[in-house]
Amino acid sequence: MWEESFYQSGKFARCPYDYIASFVFRNAPPKARNEVRILEVGCGSGNNTWFLSQEGFACCGTDAAPSAINYAKARCGPACDFRLAEFPHIPFPEDHFDLAFDRAAICYTNFETASLAIENVRRALRGAGRFLFTPYSFHKAAGMIGLGYTEEMIRRILSRWRIVDIQKATFEDFQRNQVLWSEWRVTAEKV
Repeated sequence: MWEESFYQSGKFARCPYDYIASFVFRNAPPKARNEVRILEVGCGSGNNTWFLSQEGFACCGTDAAPSAINYAKARCGPACDFRLAEFPHIPFPEDHFDLAFDRAAICYTNFETASLAIENVRRALRGAGRFLFTPYSFHKAAGMIGLGYTEEMIRRILSRWRIVDIQKATFEDFQRNQVLWSEWRVTAEKV
């Protein structure tokens, strides 16, 4: 969907999301930044991984859109390891990463595929590694067909993790008095 709708036409996010950076800085293990390995699943154009690599972290990303991966590779050069992969596949070895995050990508698959993808993220994380999962609970934008997550669904899909923090962020158009979208921001730890 994203390849045809956005990336082939040159629509690429260039700026990182502030809450992604906050997650990394709050949860990075106490070692040199260049030793902290971070995975972004559904990385799109690599806007978050680009920023984090500029901050000195060792970053990798996966996405199913060839145009996005090509853009990310060109922008970041050898500083980041980007790989083409569809969910649920996470093409990295076991116990490889300290942190992983998903910025509303996994929720565009069905629940079974999402569960397998999250299990593969868990496999790729080191012991006590942390994962930021940010599925939508609602999105009003035309063409958005993601799975709307409830808190019960999140707790079920993360049942093999320890949930460290769970929040819901809602974004409204106050002039029209309507919710545009809401998303969960869940920090989970591998156990």
